[in-house]
Amino acid sequence: FLALHNNRFTQPLPSSIANLRNLEHLDLSNNEFTGDISPFLGGMTTLTYLFLANNPFTPGIIPDFLMPGLLPEFAGLTRLTELSLKNTSRIGTIPPTLSQLTELVLL
Repeated sequence: FLALHNNRFTQPLPSSIANLRNLEHLDLSNNEFTGDISPFLGGMTTLTYLFLANNPFTPGIIPDFLMPGLLPEFAGLTRLTELSLKNTSRIGTIPPTLSQLTELVLL
């Protein structure tokens, strides 16, 4: 469990967070993280809760959760039950593979 929300952290997400391989809950919402939503998150396969809301990431498309060859950011996050990308400058349509996240109860 790692809750670092509401801290005004800046700069891109640190890649070292990927070393927390057994982490199930990650809340980085309400900070000032910039840059892309990092691909290392896709390797954190035990995550069930991921909140990145309210961070000024570089604008981009909504990651396709199950297409690691195209967008690796969330490729291994098939155990997610809760996900928030609110106010993260995502654009486009919701990827159809999102329906394959059968454990997801909150989006």
